[in-house]
Order: sequence, then C-alpha cells, then structure tokens
Amino acid sequence: MSRTHDARRRTLLAVIRALLLVLVAGLLPLLGTSSTSTSADGGTSDAASRVASGADLRLVARTRGPAADMAQLRRELRTSLRRADRGRGIPPRTQPRLQKLRQNKWNGPARCTADPGETTADICALGDLDGDRTVVLLGDSHLNMWIRGIQRPAREAGIRLLPIIKFGCPPYELRMWRFDLGPWEECFTWREWAHEQIEQIRPDVVVTSGHRNFTMSRDGETTPMPEDERDQAFLDGVSETIERLQDSAGRVVVLGDINYLKEDPVKCLKRKRASMRRCESPVTADTRHHNEILATAVAQAPSRLFDPPVDFHDPNDLICLRGRCPILANLTYMYFDFFHVSRTWSKHVGPLLAPQIGIAPREPGGLLS
Repeated sequence: MSRTHDARRRTLLAVIRALLLVLVAGLLPLLGTSSTSTSADGGTSDAASRVASGADLRLVARTRGPAADMAQLRRELRTSLRRADRGRGIPPRTQPRLQKLRQNKWNGPARCTADPGETTADICALGDLDGDRTVVLLGDSHLNMWIRGIQRPAREAGIRLLPIIKFGCPPYELRMWRFDLGPWEECFTWREWAHEQIEQIRPDVVVTSGHRNFTMSRDGETTPMPEDERDQAFLDGVSETIERLQDSAGRVVVLGDINYLKEDPVKCLKRKRASMRRCESPVTADTRHHNEILATAVAQAPSRLFDPPVDFHDPNDLICLRGRCPILANLTYMYFDFFHVSRTWSKHVGPLLAPQIGIAPREPGGLLS
C-alpha cells in the first residue's frame, strides 16, 4: 500500500515540476528577465537559457512580404537585438542562403547605368510606365540599392521612376579624386550630362543620394584635398547640387547614406563562432557626421516663395535601432556587403521608404497632386 502511495506521490511531483517549467518558460519573456549566466564568449551557460523566449518564437515565423509599418519594423529589429543580447547564434533559416548573399543585389540592365569609363547611359523607366508623375533617382549604387524596394509602391501610386545612376560617382558637385586616376573627370562629366537630362525631363521630384567613401581635390589641382577642408567643400557641393535641382524639379529629396558594417557580413557569418552579437554593428560617428552635413545643406537651401521644397531623410531607421544595427531581422540578412542593403531587405522595407522620398499616392492639395 505504501509503495503504491509513494509511486502516486512521485508521479504527482513530476507533473507539478513539468507544469512549473511550462509556467516559467511563459513568464520569462513577459518579465524581461533571465536567470542565465553569460560565458566569456557571450554565450549562455545553463539549461534555462535554451528555453525559447517570446522573441525567439517571433523570429522563427518570418513575415512574408514587406513590413506593414514602422512599428512592425521596429519590433523586428528589437527582436534581433534581444537575441544578440542573449548570446544567440544565427538562425539557420535566414534568407537569402549565405552562399547566395553576395549576389543578392539589384542591378537593372547594364545599358541603364553608367559603368566605369562611361559618362552617359540609357534612362530606363520603372514603376508605372504610363504614370502622369515622374520621380528621377540621381545617384550611385547607394541609391540604386533601394530601387528594388520602391518599384512596386511607385507602380501602385501611378508614378514613373527614372533612375540616372553611375556606380562609384556621388551626385554632388564635388571634384572627385581617385588614387588610381588622380582627378576623376569622368564623374564630373557624367554629372553634367545627368543635370542636362533632368532639365529636359522637369520631374515632379528628384531624389538624390550617394556614398561617403570618397576623396576630393581642389579645382585645377591633381592632388587630394587636405582633410581639414573636406567638410566645408562637401557642404558647398551638396548645397550647389540642391540649388541646381530646384531649378528643374518640383521637389528635391536628399537621402542620407546608410551605416557601414564593421566587418564584411559574409566573412563574419562564416566564422565558426558566428553569432548575432559578433556580427552586429554600431552606428558610427562617420555615418552621423556625413548625414548631418547633408541635413545642414538641406536646412540652408533657398526657401523663397516659389522655390521648390527640399527635404532630407535618414534611411538608417530602416536598418538600425537605438544606435545598433543587427546583422539580420525578420529572418532576412540586411546587407550583402559592407555598405549595401540586400535586394531582399530593400524589398521588405521599400514601402516604408517610398513615402519618405515622394513616392506616394496622389493626395488632394499634396506636393504631388
């Protein structure tokens, strides 16, 4: 009799323990606390750390299609940063596959962009080809990388997109200098051609953006510009570009540059001990400084009665949260190299970027009505 009683008692205790484990697993993400300890390499050391948290469960179910709104995107970024803080590894089902990440970029037909050695290119329409509103995209690969994500919003809004792109050549009025060439006159010549096209098109909006990893020279000189002169020359060049575009467009949007990763993403992800924390990058002072100069140029732009409006938008809220940029979110790698977003991520956040740069349905009395 006593043996039967003891067996029942042990069974009851086992059931109670199981129920308590389930209860604790459910409460941990709600309380935002953890009883885990952290090892020297950033990993967790006890069995409780392996209990799936609410954030982990949300990450497993990838949201199909673009982010619905900024609130959803912030939740996705926050989930990834929490995984990093808990020492988690890279989820195995993240897209695109690592071996294909380097190729996960958007490039239109070769004839539609000016490659090295070229100072003109065909202008190939995207979006709504019959749209009665036109947005010109003037820049280099750091504007080109967003095109995949904004094509559908443009098509749905009845807007024709006209990319005018030259890889490596920022669109601002700067005298570029390259270590292999000296003064890069080819970039200057392309820019002049681009402005001639925009003057003929007379678009509703011009969006302009470029990379920041460049060197300048003074007019007529064959040596690099001293570093202490760079900021003022850059500000002057952006300001001159804005004024030229105001003469040709109904609105000008200057799009900032994105944060550059601390390490090539493919190299980091291939490491034996790759983790969310190890492959995360902080927003750098260089990123902030570059975008502050762009914002200053926009703030100083002419604003007389009939001058077209000029706006600045920082795109880093699409990839970073509170100064931290995770390597992935929503089971999607965000970069395909140091400083370009992946085609898949562009498609995911493109509908959020589009209205910030003038690509939105017509509104009565609006800027594009």
